[in-house]
Amino acid sequence: MGKARSGSSVPDVLEAIRAQARTIMDAHGLTDWTFVFDRAVRRAGVTRFDRKVISLSAPLMRTYTEAGAHDQVRETILHEVAHALAGPRHNHDATWRAIARRIGSTGLRTVAPDAPTIETDWVGTCPAGHTMTRHRRPSGIGSCSRCSPRFDDRYLLTWTYRGTQLADVGTRVRVTAPGRWTGAVGTVHRVAQTRYHVVVSGAGRLLTVPFEHAEPV
Repeated sequence: MGKARSGSSVPDVLEAIRAQARTIMDAHGLTDWTFVFDRAVRRAGVTRFDRKVISLSAPLMRTYTEAGAHDQVRETILHEVAHALAGPRHNHDATWRAIARRIGSTGLRTVAPDAPTIETDWVGTCPAGHTMTRHRRPSGIGSCSRCSPRFDDRYLLTWTYRGTQLADVGTRVRVTAPGRWTGAVGTVHRVAQTRYHVVVSGAGRLLTVPFEHAEPV
């Protein structure tokens, strides 16, 4: 089904999913369990036995709904309900799988490979062309695990943010964002999560500039 950037903020979508989850949970005797949403983007759901809570990823549930993958929403709910019914000792074993299938789940351990995913901002590419993705800016230097299971500087990853390769600290850049500082030239002082901190030449001003609005000069 491909990737989608989750941007919908329509509360009715999540409220409908909440109602669906509550109905399924109650139907299987989980009336004393709580349902909540969270902000995870790497996993669809989680069952917290100590608090009797089933939690689903709000970003992913919106993404599934926007892509028309309503079966995946239901599958995620059933997957977590099966965990709650099986108990904390069973993880994804045969007992859990039997319960999952009995209540209408596929019994798959992981999300279906063709399920929609949230588009990631960060993509790392190695010299051989292998790629890996991150939702947050990588904190250090990394190498390709497909080329070598251990760190190897022959296979360093080059990271891009939304398709743009970032400038290093000390690089001179021109501001392209519309506004007072359009065309200003400065030096990258710091690379943050989504923006550069740029010291403007001759002005003594420190600007925060989105990556996509700064070009090397």
